[in-house]
Amino acid sequence: MTVHFTVTDGIASILLDAPARRNALGFETLASIVKAVRSAELTHAHVIVISATGPVFSAGADFNDLTGTSADIEYDAAEAARYIELHPDARFVLAEDYAALRAELARVKAESL
Repeated sequence: MTVHFTVTDGIASILLDAPARRNALGFETLASIVKAVRSAELTHAHVIVISATGPVFSAGADFNDLTGTSADIEYDAAEAARYIELHPDARFVLAEDYAALRAELARVKAESL
């Protein structure tokens, strides 16, 4: 899966971009998400927005990465989720439309100034 990372005006954006695979989360994708969050920290972004292309955010685990062997133990989607969730500045917003998202981004940015 392709994960795009950008920072503009203190807002980091992580975009999951594999709509044909319903943005399934495999080993590489999870590592890319964690790497992007760490990069956002280094840029001192005020906000990190994680979004996706296509009709769904993510179908969940990418079973194509699983082998049916003990190596699958390394597949820990929860680890990536915990890293993001336990981030000291983590705030989670369900924004079903961009107006709600923009309002929340403005509020968070104002708080951090």
